[in-house]
Amino acid sequence: MPKELRGTRYMNSGNDWLGHFITTKLPFLDFDGTLDFYEEVEGLIDETGRALLNANDRYYLLVSTLHRKDALHPWLFERCREVEADPDGHLDLWARYHYKSTIGTFAGIIQEIIVDPEIKIAVLSCKDDVAKPFLKQIKMELEANDDLKRTHSDVFYQNPRTESPKWSEKEGITVKRRGNPKECTLEAYGLVDGMPTGRHFDLLDYDDLVTEKLVGNPEMIQKVTIAWELSDNLGTSKRTRKWHWGTRYSFADTYGVLIDRGSLKERRYAATIDGTLKGLPVFLTQDKWDDVKTAQQSTVNAQMLLNPLAGTESTFRTRMLRHYDIIPAVLNVYILCDPSKGRGARSDRTAIAVVGLDAAGNKYLLDGVRHRMKLSERWGIIKKLYRKWCEHPGVQMVRVGYEQYGMQTDLEVIEEYMQREGIFFEIEELNSSRDGSGKHSKNDRIERLEPDLNRGMFYIPAVVYHPDFGGGHQNSSLWDVWSEKDHQFAAESGMVNNPAVDTIIYRGMQGPTRQQRYCEATFQTHRIVTALKHRDERGDLYDLTRAFIEEMRLHPFAPHDDLIDAVSRVYDMEPKAPVMYETVAAEPTIHPDS
Repeated sequence: MPKELRGTRYMNSGNDWLGHFITTKLPFLDFDGTLDFYEEVEGLIDETGRALLNANDRYYLLVSTLHRKDALHPWLFERCREVEADPDGHLDLWARYHYKSTIGTFAGIIQEIIVDPEIKIAVLSCKDDVAKPFLKQIKMELEANDDLKRTHSDVFYQNPRTESPKWSEKEGITVKRRGNPKECTLEAYGLVDGMPTGRHFDLLDYDDLVTEKLVGNPEMIQKVTIAWELSDNLGTSKRTRKWHWGTRYSFADTYGVLIDRGSLKERRYAATIDGTLKGLPVFLTQDKWDDVKTAQQSTVNAQMLLNPLAGTESTFRTRMLRHYDIIPAVLNVYILCDPSKGRGARSDRTAIAVVGLDAAGNKYLLDGVRHRMKLSERWGIIKKLYRKWCEHPGVQMVRVGYEQYGMQTDLEVIEEYMQREGIFFEIEELNSSRDGSGKHSKNDRIERLEPDLNRGMFYIPAVVYHPDFGGGHQNSSLWDVWSEKDHQFAAESGMVNNPAVDTIIYRGMQGPTRQQRYCEATFQTHRIVTALKHRDERGDLYDLTRAFIEEMRLHPFAPHDDLIDAVSRVYDMEPKAPVMYETVAAEPTIHPDS
């Protein structure tokens, strides 16, 4: 429930007691107590009292004024209370059939219009034909619901089709308001096939960014994700509120991107209490749940348990990831550059990856960058990385590879830099095919990483920068993969909303790991792994390891794959392991243990 009373224009001397009850007592009533209150209060309040309740109690609005008796269920009551109390900045992922759009988009938007008729709202879905039905449902309700029109005659027209200045599914609907902005009260658009320009809204309601039809099309998922980023321009110059409602359909969908970025606070509600197939259903009847498990065997993990990681549509699995906290004593190093085509918001990012091979043939992501930059910046970074790793103890050889796309122009300029600065080293050309087909297509190149990842022969830094989990040792974090054992233990311990299997888990780094302390004690501090933290073209901080994880987990659906493509170029250079000229003392295990 809101901390402050909303819709105060409905307050009068006759319902002061109701306003006080709404803010101090009603939020603490359980499901049965709330229904008892509704029954008792019905004979005590007039239309202004009902209007005040609608503005402040979404559940009353839904089950009473909007006549949705099908929502009379304690679980739906709890969800309604939760999202009404804290609606903004969340990613609400609920199992299919669990009323997320009914409570969120349908009742939520009507309530916002009741509270503030001047508000401008846009419903945004993946495509236009997904967004328009949400608008249509609300439009029909405002046309047919006499109780709503009577109780809120100051907001809703009696005959909106003839009285409203704009009332259509295509262009939007407008309620009674004092202002006359070009935007309607409510409009609806598809992100990839109808997103407007030059329009600005107070509330962006994202519902169904991903659908079952869309999820099998990686290119479309990528378009939705990029369009979601661009939709931020639909906000106003002041604070724009954002709601997100959805159901998982795939491991590598747009919601996966949002979760990995930590852009929103996730609220995830699976169909069962413990998030497993064997668990008791939270809302569906047991018979219905049994039918769903039988009829939807291929999608039940994603759509009902919100754990799509059991699917097979992504190239890589998070469980393939291995981390290291100290650099091997002996390495051969490869610097691989995939140049971007510009610095614009839609251009590719330059990705420069430093990959090392140890004596056993294991590969390590050692260093690099991934952001948009000019050629002069690119040269500066390559030069710096070349010097750094040539001087690193234990490195036997450093080679540099550069993607052939745009290579001639780049090489001419780079050679001029070398002549001017008196720095010379060989840069090897890497062949490229950007048409998406053929032996050397980007997807084919990236998929070459899978065998090494699957065999546990590719390692990435264990230490990362994460703004939400720093503050400890070097303001850094350690990451790990939430396993089936972790999930089972958490479920048995009664943990609420425990992470899905294969989710990346971060924890603040409290001090050096056991292996890092060993290196400190043996004067090998050059081997201690630190976070690969950089600033992008906008000055924002990012972590290269987390960027690699994001691209790998979501491939082939990720909006960007520049870094994993650059890393995969190590195979084009036919990498060779370093030669062990003398015996090296046995090292501790790679897994960090603080």
